[in-house]
Amino acid sequence: MLPAAPCYQEEIAQLITVMMRDADLQEPDREEARQYAEGKSVSGSLFLWENEEGKIVSMTDITHRTERYARLNAVVTAREHRGQGYAEMLVSSVTQLLLQDGLTPMLYADAGYPPSNAVYRKIGYVKQGEITEQEIFRKG
Repeated sequence: MLPAAPCYQEEIAQLITVMMRDADLQEPDREEARQYAEGKSVSGSLFLWENEEGKIVSMTDITHRTERYARLNAVVTAREHRGQGYAEMLVSSVTQLLLQDGLTPMLYADAGYPPSNAVYRKIGYVKQGEITEQEIFRKG
């Protein structure tokens, strides 16, 4: 596990683009992905996983901290490296750091995506509830 650094901005930009595509969200353009990577590379909250060949293959972000909790977000592995346990090892390692800091780690998972949910359960996460996403439209 590696903390993000400016030298990994290209890899971070690529991974956030993959995550947005996979979530069927509006894909960031090249400049938006670069800006995200630039900010996250020095945030101290983003962590990366490097495979045996030294390639950055996975990332996760600690997006919110309180006195008691820390939320993980932006868990993604490059498509060509999925199924090899990289996200599992990364999330597990970041979870251990948070536990050592006395924080309760939490994350939101897409109920419609069983592979990631299986990984989170394997690490020790348990379902605590459900969130319903709603869109609000205003006349305007």
